[in-house]
Amino acid sequence: MAPEAHIAFYPLHGKNWDGGGVTEDSINGDEDRRTRVNAFCIPHRKLALCGVVHHAAYLNHLNESVLSQVLQLLENIEFVDTPPSKLASNGTTPPTPNE
Repeated sequence: MAPEAHIAFYPLHGKNWDGGGVTEDSINGDEDRRTRVNAFCIPHRKLALCGVVHHAAYLNHLNESVLSQVLQLLENIEFVDTPPSKLASNGTTPPTPNE
């Protein structure tokens, strides 16, 4: 039997950004080898913060889903930009508006 998975998309919204996350859950095959993968990508200007988590669980309750807590954690990410005036006083070059 070919491996099958349930895939779900989760829109993510934080302070000054919108992104997305995906879960892929194995739904057949050996139960001991089934996996859950969480991936996300949060764009910010010309950059993005992306990641993949293969194992996210409570240490004392490994079979409980922590997806809602992971999504909440991601949505609390805030990108903090340094004002150009502070960059100039440090001798660094301020970013262009589209960075």
